[in-house]
Parts: sequence; structure tokens; C-alpha cells
Amino acid sequence: MTLNEVESTKFYYLLQTISIIIMKGEKFFSFKKIMGVEK
Repeated sequence: MTLNEVESTKFYYLLQTISIIIMKGEKFFSFKKIMGVEK
């Protein structure tokens, strides 16, 4: 593996991690909104 391939692989995993965090965050915020409406 060349240095460039390592960098692009790191970037790919970083993007995947960010998208997972965003998805979890959206679920958490929508859950909080539902709880807020029910109170």
C-alpha cells in the first residue's frame, strides 16, 4: 500500500464514522423532540 492509498482509506473511514455519528445524533434529537411533545 502506498502512502496515498493509506490516506484515502483513512479519509473513507473518517467519512463513514462522521455519517454514523450524524445519523445517531438525528435519532437522538428526534427522540428528544418526541419526549418534549409528550410532556
